[in-house]
Amino acid sequence: MIDYRVVHWTKEYDLAPPDSAYIDPKDRERFKYNWTSSDFPKRLGGIERLKQRIAMVLLSTPGSDIFDVTSGGGLYSLIGKSSIYSEEDLSQKITLAVMSTKDQIISEQRLNLALPLEERLVDIQLRPIDTKYGILEPIEINMDELSATVRPVISTAAGQIDYFDLSLNLP
Repeated sequence: MIDYRVVHWTKEYDLAPPDSAYIDPKDRERFKYNWTSSDFPKRLGGIERLKQRIAMVLLSTPGSDIFDVTSGGGLYSLIGKSSIYSEEDLSQKITLAVMSTKDQIISEQRLNLALPLEERLVDIQLRPIDTKYGILEPIEINMDELSATVRPVISTAAGQIDYFDLSLNLP
């Protein structure tokens, strides 16, 4: 299977400069959309491809893949059930889904000896991430907005360590 990233959209607030004394209320909700792409389309490789694989398995519902009925982290199946879980229960279920995904991907990799070291998962952790903007929590659940963000920290056999954001709306 060949994975491609055609385009990546980002949504950013487009506010008035910070030194302006007055911001018109209609401008407070103004956004600008940016998209980036290099070679169109660009083949994913290395840790980016591993991130995509983790997200796919994590969101898949177990039993939904007819070729591998045991595959799937089950995170997507939590959507729509947030009203029956407390924030603590939801956090535990997300943690279990991430750990299940880790075990599945490591098991799959044992069968593929040709997988490059940059795409070979060694570990997934849910731990606070220290950035230049502050500390990011590994799981953020907002019950008022019914949303959750998961930030797994992944490490590869090549020694690379990175994280990615996976945001869900939980209606």
